[in-house]
Amino acid sequence: LKIVQLEGDAVFYYVPEEMLPEPERLLEHIEACYCDFVSHIHYARRLTHCGCRACSSMHTLDLKFFVHYAEYMIQKVPGTSEGVAGPGIILLHRLLKNRVTEKTGLRGYALMTNAYLDRIGKLSSITAHTETYEHIGEVRCGLYDLQAYEHKMRDVKRVYLERGDADYIYE
Repeated sequence: LKIVQLEGDAVFYYVPEEMLPEPERLLEHIEACYCDFVSHIHYARRLTHCGCRACSSMHTLDLKFFVHYAEYMIQKVPGTSEGVAGPGIILLHRLLKNRVTEKTGLRGYALMTNAYLDRIGKLSSITAHTETYEHIGEVRCGLYDLQAYEHKMRDVKRVYLERGDADYIYE
């Protein structure tokens, strides 16, 4: 993954096609990243007894991923980091402003355009979703519920604690 820039609370990165011979692996990366994020939040909450606004609201944090497959060009301006440009990049930035949560209630999700889904094949866990933008029109996408995936993985995951890691021991 090549990071292009940090945009507020977003990380914008891309993967050159030749570095991703199996495009469906990107979804596996997203799943793993999301599960790690949730695990870190749970761990931090257990360790934190602080009542400040930031600490007491960390459980409200969530991740969203936006995936698109398109041609792009590399931009390199002297004295700056590498950037990417093209209509697909504009579309991705527009997808950040969407109505997913408003329409579905989802907060942790991956929104993938049909251009990407056509590369990996339709998956039963993907729900059809459409966004409409001025000057672009209707964008057909697939929506993947990362919260549901993480809950499913947590239900089957065994966690082993060393005696010293336990908050409470009952014998």
